[in-house]
Amino acid sequence: MGIRYWGSNQSGIIGILGNNTVMVGWEFFVSKIIEFDFQNQRILVYDELPKITEYSKIKISRSYDKLLIPAQVVIQGKTIKSNVLIDTGVNGYIEVNSKHIEEQGIDTTKAYHNIKTVSGGLRHFFSIPVDTIKIGDLFTADRNMRISFHDYTSDVGLLGTKTLENFSVILDLINFDLYLKKIEN
Repeated sequence: MGIRYWGSNQSGIIGILGNNTVMVGWEFFVSKIIEFDFQNQRILVYDELPKITEYSKIKISRSYDKLLIPAQVVIQGKTIKSNVLIDTGVNGYIEVNSKHIEEQGIDTTKAYHNIKTVSGGLRHFFSIPVDTIKIGDLFTADRNMRISFHDYTSDVGLLGTKTLENFSVILDLINFDLYLKKIEN
C-alpha cells in the first residue's frame, strides 16, 4: 500500500477513520528510518539510526507487502507464539488466529463478543484478557490488556497501537529491524 486518500464524500472506511483521511503504507518510508512517538502523536523520519543503545532489536521479515515480527502472548498461563504484522491501524493490543484456542485449551467462557468494521466489511471477533505480550526480549503487562481472536485463514496476527504505545518504536526500513525501548509508566 502506498498512500490512500478518502475524501469526506466517500463511504467505506471513513466511518472508522473520519473525514478527509490519509493512510500511508510503510513502502512510502522505504530506505528511511521512522520513529513512532505515540505520546506526542507524531512520526519522526531519519536517514540514519538515532542513538539506540537502550533499545531491543528484533529482525523484521517481509512477506509480500507485509512486515512481520515474532511475538508471544501469555494467556491463562499458556503461551501462544505467532508472527504478527506491525499494524498501527489496529487500535487493539494484539490479534491472533483463533486456532490457538483449541490447541492451547484456552477457556473462552468469559469472552467479549462483538462485530468490527474492517476494509472487507463487518467481521465477528471475540477477545479475552491477556497476561503478557512479549516482543523480542521485552514484554508489557497490564490488567486491562485483551487479545482478540480472528478466524481468517492466515495464521499471521496483528500487533496494534495499544501494545506499541508502551514502547519507543523505531522501524529501520533500510536494514529491516525493529527497535523497541520500554516506556516506564
